[in-house]
Amino acid sequence: MPNSTDSITSKPAFMATVVLTVMLGMQLVRSLLPYFQSLLIERLGWGTIQVGVFALVIFLFAFLAGPLNRFFGGGLMILVTGFTVGLSRLAAQLWTGDPIGQMIFTMAGAIAFLLFLPTVVGFAAGATSKSGAHLAVGMLTGLALDLALNGAFLTYDLYWQRGLWPTLIVVLLVLAQWGSVFSLLRQESTTKIADTQFSKALSWAVIGPFLFLQLLIFSNIAWATTSTGWPFPVAFFFHGRQVGPSWAPCPARPRGLAAWVADGAVG
Repeated sequence: MPNSTDSITSKPAFMATVVLTVMLGMQLVRSLLPYFQSLLIERLGWGTIQVGVFALVIFLFAFLAGPLNRFFGGGLMILVTGFTVGLSRLAAQLWTGDPIGQMIFTMAGAIAFLLFLPTVVGFAAGATSKSGAHLAVGMLTGLALDLALNGAFLTYDLYWQRGLWPTLIVVLLVLAQWGSVFSLLRQESTTKIADTQFSKALSWAVIGPFLFLQLLIFSNIAWATTSTGWPFPVAFFFHGRQVGPSWAPCPARPRGLAAWVADGAVG
């Protein structure tokens, strides 16, 4: 009898949930960092140590994924955290009041994203190696789409734009993510889900440093352009090559970074 969790992770709804949540979550984490300087330090007068502790506390929320999963269940945790990421991203885009309100929405979404990652890894760890491969492809695709969207707007993040087209793109992305989340909810409600294996996913609770590295170097096209002197299209292509070859051309047997994600989920 096939593993039901493995069959769920191979469904388009699961893949779309992972891809779109990673894409929206990376936007939230990237946009949260400037608030530490502009609001906490310059406006509220916090010291650098206070800001550092505050940022550390935010990323330590990922360690609550285990207890929350045991209380609510892995399936419900994926749905709640995924939906919260989309809601926070939409609220931050549409907010026109005090920037502190926008920072609160962004912070809530970033925390939900940090809880989503170890939860979804543990969820895949409850199945076979194919689930790890599906998860790896989904996460790397989300990172690649985030990079592509950021490069398409010449590194001017959609988060900071308030025009019609940027807002419309965000609305469509969030609606698509919600659709995949609720589709997964319907499938999860009729399928026996294996227990989330957090013994294999605990290391993902320290995902914060990886996200910083991803944002500062691997997805930072502007940094590559200024530090190397390359033309923007070359830097864009270089960063895209770091993600794309990790899973192409064979999603069933991921390579590079995708293989590392898959091994972390099921190994």
